Amino acid sequence: MQMTETILIPEKELYVQRELEEAPLVLAIYYKEKKSEGVFFSSRSQRDSAPWFEISPPDEFEPSVALIGEEPLENAGKKVAGIIAGVGNRSELETLVNTYKMILFNEINTLGLYGTISRELRLALANMMNNQFRQLNSDVPCRVEILLVTRFSDELEIFRVKSDGDFHPSPRFGVIGGYGKSKTGKLSVRAMALKMLNLFYKMNNRPPTLQEADKIANLALAQDKRKMLFPSVSTFSF
Repeated sequence: MQMTETILIPEKELYVQRELEEAPLVLAIYYKEKKSEGVFFSSRSQRDSAPWFEISPPDEFEPSVALIGEEPLENAGKKVAGIIAGVGNRSELETLVNTYKMILFNEINTLGLYGTISRELRLALANMMNNQFRQLNSDVPCRVEILLVTRFSDELEIFRVKSDGDFHPSPRFGVIGGYGKSKTGKLSVRAMALKMLNLFYKMNNRPPTLQEADKIANLALAQDKRKMLFPSVSTFSF
């Protein structure tokens, strides 16, 4: 049994890597200004749909965050508990989003207070992805990569979760996708984006403003040589 697991898992890793080779770059950048802060999302893709999903709590609960998208009037008063940004297989991504919502709602119903939701939510989602990845009778793992962005009480949380359930915090910014070569031909689009964001922090030693985050995102997204006809921009503000 151990020999079978050793053989299957590397094959799955390579399979997922091939599936995500063409994934567009998706950025989640924490920004801060005098009177506001939040997470700026930006991406360009060949698909006419944004690569992120709102996570809304049940109607009877009132979290203290709101999504402001490209059309603020349409989203006025809309409340969300967080956002999942993702690349890869759309159907599997939607399944993960629904799973996370179920975990979230169960936790709300158990605790009764939104502000005290356990941070184990992300661990529950990661464990589910890891179990799917490591099932010996499952030929297809979750062919996705996601950014989980939430705010519990007064703390912002950005986590990158890989297809095998491995996750790590990204307190300043999250970057997924963009594994193709950049215009320079030396680094991937993802690597260029990370380089730009780290350089900004090295030079300024502070989070970018919303305008600066937008500028960095545009420069990073422009590194993709492919025609990406559909831009997507949203702001998770609080």
